Amino acid sequence: MPRADDALRANIAIHTAGADVYRQEPHYRPENQQRVRLILEELQRRTQGRRLLDLGCGMGFILDIAQDLFAEVVGVDVTPAMLARIGRSRGSGILRTCLAQAEKLPFRDNAFDVCTAHALLHHLDHVRPVAEEARRILRPGGIFFSA
Repeated sequence: MPRADDALRANIAIHTAGADVYRQEPHYRPENQQRVRLILEELQRRTQGRRLLDLGCGMGFILDIAQDLFAEVVGVDVTPAMLARIGRSRGSGILRTCLAQAEKLPFRDNAFDVCTAHALLHHLDHVRPVAEEARRILRPGGIFFSA
């Protein structure tokens, strides 16, 4: 019988093994980056947001796109090998990363204006705890975006 953390360990193992080639994934194609950029611009405009949290940030796909739109972008992931490959010198805002599970975020309530989860939810056994955490860390009027 599978244990509760089997999916987590499997995701960490798969993403650690594939970290060297991850930027070849389809979501890194220029046309997809432009599509996501337009969405993030709209989210920033609608919230007048200064802080974005990206759940399951991987190697920083959303972080790379969002750094010049928000004063602070924070990425959370469970795979150290992915976090280690995030560039630190892009954009003009503050960039921080955190090794944590999306179901147990180490942030205060109402701390962020926008929360994203790009290509994350299909990796989870249960989406509800992540949705509840996203709601908790978003300020009133904040927006959650998942694709």
